[in-house]
Amino acid sequence: MFQVFFKCNMGNQSKIFEGFKALGLHSSHIRHVIRLHRRLNDFYVIVPVGKVFHTYNCSKLGICYVSNSHPQDIECIAVDSFLVYTGCQNVVRVFEYNTQIKYTLEGHTSDVHLIHPLGKHLISVDKSNCVKIWHVQTGEQYLNIEFSSSVFEITTLVHPSTYVNKVLFGSKQGLLQLWNVSRNKMLYEFGPWKDSRITCLEQSSAVDIIGVGTETGDILLLNLKTGDVLMKFMQDYGPVTCISFLTDGSSTMATGTVSGHICLWDLEEKILKGLMSNAHAASVAGLTFIPSQPLMVTNAADNTIKIWAFDTEDGMGRLLRERSGHYGPPVKVRFHDETSVISSGYDSTIRLFSCVHSSKDKNFGQASMNRAQAKKKGIRIDDKKLPPVVEFCVERARESQWDGLVAVHYRHPLATSWNVKCSRMGSHKFLHDRFKTAGKGEKKLVSFKNHHVTSVALTACGNFTLIGYSTGHLDMYNIQSGIHRGTYVDKSLGKTAGDKAHSASVVGVAVDALNQITVTAGNEKCFKFWRFKENTILDKLELDCVPSQINLHRDSGMVAVACNDFSVKVVDIDTRKVVRNFTHHTGVINDLCWSSDARWLITASSDCTVRTWDLPSATLIDCFAVDNAVTSLNLSPNCDMLATSHVDDLGVYIWSNRYLYSHISLQPLPLDYEPDDAVDLPLTIPLPVSEVAETPDEEKQANEDIKCEQLESNLITLACLPQSRWANLLQLDVIKQRNKPKEAPKVPKSAPFFLPTASALVPSFITDPDVKDTDSSKITSLKSIENFSEFAAILNNCSSIENYSSALEYLKKQGPSAIDTALRSLDPFCGGSNALLEIFLDFVEEIFISRRDFEAIQAYFGLFLKIHADTLASIPGVESKLERILKRQEEDRKEISYLLNQAMCVTNFIKSAGI
Repeated sequence: MFQVFFKCNMGNQSKIFEGFKALGLHSSHIRHVIRLHRRLNDFYVIVPVGKVFHTYNCSKLGICYVSNSHPQDIECIAVDSFLVYTGCQNVVRVFEYNTQIKYTLEGHTSDVHLIHPLGKHLISVDKSNCVKIWHVQTGEQYLNIEFSSSVFEITTLVHPSTYVNKVLFGSKQGLLQLWNVSRNKMLYEFGPWKDSRITCLEQSSAVDIIGVGTETGDILLLNLKTGDVLMKFMQDYGPVTCISFLTDGSSTMATGTVSGHICLWDLEEKILKGLMSNAHAASVAGLTFIPSQPLMVTNAADNTIKIWAFDTEDGMGRLLRERSGHYGPPVKVRFHDETSVISSGYDSTIRLFSCVHSSKDKNFGQASMNRAQAKKKGIRIDDKKLPPVVEFCVERARESQWDGLVAVHYRHPLATSWNVKCSRMGSHKFLHDRFKTAGKGEKKLVSFKNHHVTSVALTACGNFTLIGYSTGHLDMYNIQSGIHRGTYVDKSLGKTAGDKAHSASVVGVAVDALNQITVTAGNEKCFKFWRFKENTILDKLELDCVPSQINLHRDSGMVAVACNDFSVKVVDIDTRKVVRNFTHHTGVINDLCWSSDARWLITASSDCTVRTWDLPSATLIDCFAVDNAVTSLNLSPNCDMLATSHVDDLGVYIWSNRYLYSHISLQPLPLDYEPDDAVDLPLTIPLPVSEVAETPDEEKQANEDIKCEQLESNLITLACLPQSRWANLLQLDVIKQRNKPKEAPKVPKSAPFFLPTASALVPSFITDPDVKDTDSSKITSLKSIENFSEFAAILNNCSSIENYSSALEYLKKQGPSAIDTALRSLDPFCGGSNALLEIFLDFVEEIFISRRDFEAIQAYFGLFLKIHADTLASIPGVESKLERILKRQEEDRKEISYLLNQAMCVTNFIKSAGI
C-alpha cells in the first residue's frame, strides 16, 4: 500500500475543491515495459497513463507505484534493471524507485519518441531524426548522430542480443541499418521491403534472429548474421503494431494489430496458429511474453491491461487478469454511496469505481437488447448493442431485492433497468404499448426516429420509475415487475394532445421524498406540479426560457432548473415560485448538483467553468476552470468528495471538499468572475515537497485567527494542547497500573556488542563509569550537592524574578509521566521543600489571574493537590493562598457556565424553531 497525493494548480485553484484522485485510468496508446524484481522474484508491468506511469505486479495485477507527474503526456518509456526512462517533449527523465526523478537529460531540440537502454548507456531519438547516446551514471552526452529524414527516418530500434555496442534502426523508407554506436559507424544496411514503413523490431528467442513488422502487415524473421529472411508472414488486419516471442520452449510468435486482434504464429509449421479476436477494443499498443512463463501481457488504447495464460490444449490464450476502465469518455457520473461512483460512457457500459481501492471496481457490462446472445458472440461484435447511456437514476432503497438503476440511451425509445448488487444489466426494458404495433402475433417497435426517452426518475422508496419521452408523454412503471402503473395526462392540452403530459419534450422529471408531488419540465417553457398517486396536475409555472434539465433536492423541496439561456433557476415546490436565479455562465449548463444540506448548488458549463452558488445569500462563492469542459458532476452524500467527468477524457476525477477539514474563507465573488488559468485535473501522483505551493492569503489569515493567543486580558484563553497532555493526569496511576508488564524484563545472556543507551525521548549513550575525567575540578561546589530537579530549579528561578512563564512553558512541553515526576519532585522527601510547594501555589495563582492556559493549569493544579494534599495541610500559612485560588476558580466557573448555557439555549432554539 502506498500513500499518494495529488497535484493541482495552486495559483487559480478552487477555494473549496482540491484535486484528490483519478479513477478508471489504466493504459494509453504507449507500449508497456516489463522489469524483473530479482529479490522478490516477481515481474512488474510499467504502463504510461497520460502524465504519469503506473507500476503493476504481474502476480495480482495490482498497482504498486505511481510516478511523479510530467508537464505533458509521456511519449515513450524504457527500463533497465534499476531505472525507468521516459520521454516527454524534448527531455528524457530518469526515475529511480519507480516514482522519483533522479535527473533529467536535456539536449534534444524536438520531441523524443524513442528510448532504448544499452548497458551503461541510453539511446534516445527525437522527431527531427537526431540520435543521442548518454552515459547513464553521469548523465553526460556520449555521442550525437544526425540522420536525414528524406533518406532514413527512424521509426523504431532494437539492441540485438549478444551484439556488443550494436543497435538496429528501422526506418519509414523500409530500410534497416546496423550501427556500432561506440565507433559511430554503420555496419550494414538491410532492405528495403516494398518501401513499407518499419513499425516494430523485436529480438527473438534465437540469437541473430530479429522479428520485423511493417505497415503493410508483413512479418519478417531476419537473420542479421547472413542478411537472409528466414520466414515471412502476412496478417490481414493492417499494420503490425508489436511483436513478441514465447520463451517457455515452444516456437510461438504473437503479433498485434490496429483492429485489436492478436495473431499467434507457429514458427515450426510456418502457419497461423490461431487468432485471438477482439482481444482489445482498440489498437494493441504492446504485447510481451513474460520470460520462461506461459503468460502474455498486453495493453491498448482502450484503457485496458490484460494478462493471458497459454495453458489450454489448443494453444490459445485465455484471459487471466484484467484492469480496465471506460474506453469511451464517461457521460454521466453519480455517487452510489460515500466511497463509490457509478459512471456511464460512450462505450455503452456502466461501471462502478471505488474511491478506496481499484480492486473493488466493477463492470456492469455492455448494454444490449439480448444479453445472452451477446455473451455467446462477444460484446465486441454484438449486433444488438444499445446506444450509449446518457442519463441514469439510481436508488439504494431496494437494490438488494430488485433492480435499482434505470438508464436512458441516446435517442432510443427503450429505458433499461440494471442490477447494482449483481453488477449486470437488469431484466426489464420499459416501453409503452402506444409505441408498438402488432404484427404476426408479436409486437414490434415503431421507427426509432419518431420518439425516444429523454428523462427518467426513481422514487425514494425504490418501487417506481417515471419515464419521460420526446413526444411529451410521461409514464410510470413498477420497477420490480416492469408493469405499467399509470400515465400523467394534462387535460388542458386538449383532446388532440391525447395522453400527453407536455406539448413538447419532457426534459426533466422528479418525485419528492414522500411520493406526494411529481415535478416535470417541458421544452414548451412550462414547469408542472402533479399528484403522484392520482397522476393529475396540481399547478403550472411558466418559465421565461426553455429548460434543459432539472435536479431535485428532496429534503428541502428545492428544484434546480438549467435553462438554455445559460441560467439556473431554483423553484420551491411548496410555494411553486422561482426563488433564485443564477446567471453569468457563458455556455450550456451540462450538469448541476446539490449539497446534502441544500446550501450549495454546483453547476458545470460548456464554458469550462465549475461554479458553486450559496443559496441562502444568492452569491457566487467559488469558481474554477478546467481545460476540458465538465460533462457531469455529483457530490457524495456526506459532501466530502466531488466527482467529475470531462470531454474526451476516459477518467472519472475526484475532488476533495477542503471546507470540511480546513479553515477557508467563503467570501462572495463577483458574479461575473472569470478564472485566469485552468486548474490541472487530479492525478494519482505523489506531490513533491519542492512543488508544494504557498498557502493562499485567505487561508493564512484563517489559520492565524485560530491561534490560541489571548486577545484581551479579561478573556479566558485555552492552551490548545492535545488532550493526551492534560486530560488524564488525575488517572495517571490507574493507567500505569493497567500498562504494567506482567513480568520483569530478562537480562540478556551475553552483553551486546553495541554501547548501551539511556531510555529517553532523545537516546543517549551511557558513558563508562570507570573512565575518569582528568580535566575536571576536584573542588566540590555547592550546586553539585543540591538535589533540586530541573522543574524545581526553574520554578525557584521564576520566583526570584516574579515571572512564571518559563515554568508554564516547561510543563506544556512535557508528557503526562514527565509532568507527574516534576510535581512529585517538589515534595521535601523527594529533594524538594515546603518553600517550593508554596512557590508552586503562587505560580498557580498568577496563571489564574492572567486567565491563560485555562484547561492546562486546572489539570496541573488538580494533580498537585492529589499528590501533596497531606503535606500542604501541615504547612502554616498555606490556607490563605488556597482560599484565594478557590475564590478565583469559582468566579471563572460561574462565568464559563453562564456563557455556555446561553450559547446552548440559542442553539437549541434555532434547531427546534420552524424558521
